[in-house]
Amino acid sequence: MSGLGLLGAVAWSAGIASAGLITSLDDAPPCPGTELLEFPALVGELLLQPVYGAGVAPQAAAQAAESAAVVWRRYGLVVTVRMPIATRWEALLGGEPGASAREISDPLREAARELSALASPGATMVVTLPNLVAPDSVVAHQLSTLRGLTVPAGVALPTLGLAAVGGAEPILPAGVAPVVFLADLPQHPRDLPLTPAHELGHALGLAHRDNASALMRPGVDGQRCLPGLSLDERRSIQRTLEARGAG
Repeated sequence: MSGLGLLGAVAWSAGIASAGLITSLDDAPPCPGTELLEFPALVGELLLQPVYGAGVAPQAAAQAAESAAVVWRRYGLVVTVRMPIATRWEALLGGEPGASAREISDPLREAARELSALASPGATMVVTLPNLVAPDSVVAHQLSTLRGLTVPAGVALPTLGLAAVGGAEPILPAGVAPVVFLADLPQHPRDLPLTPAHELGHALGLAHRDNASALMRPGVDGQRCLPGLSLDERRSIQRTLEARGAG
């Protein structure tokens, strides 16, 4: 994969940040009851590699990665976004009627392994596709609104409401780059684009949390304020970042 120097990455990010949704993330007030400002800032760095699938504009992929970066910068991290690169993938979950859960998720496995192998050291791949679910697949109705899906390293996927999707074994081995997949789906123009930041939380090892003001709340899109992290989540992320740095 061709890289981009730090100055080039920063210049690209600055251009993307001029978009209205990114500006709104910068200016969004903390959600009522959020822990956003109650604890010390996170310390560490993240490198994001935007990837755009067939039918997705490079600008859309870059903006998705930058929206995640803006949120995590507000939590204290230094986040660099590289220039986007292309991939051949269009959807991750498919299958004809009667397909097994393993068959439904085979494209996801292949895409995650292929893209993780392309990642430069320390980078997280942030992949924007037209849809995460093939429109004519057996799971299209059930998962048609799926906006994000993260394949972590060394951890099995959740079921996604569909038994055994992903299987019981990790798709990616421990120690490799996690892959964040996002669907390029429309949303209300006043809603903040929080799914990329939420999925990046999964890439950093966080699980869902049932709290209306939490970034890791399922279905986080639809908010118009900036959600937060708990003290335990911050401690977990700090340990993850320190372990990556030690590796």
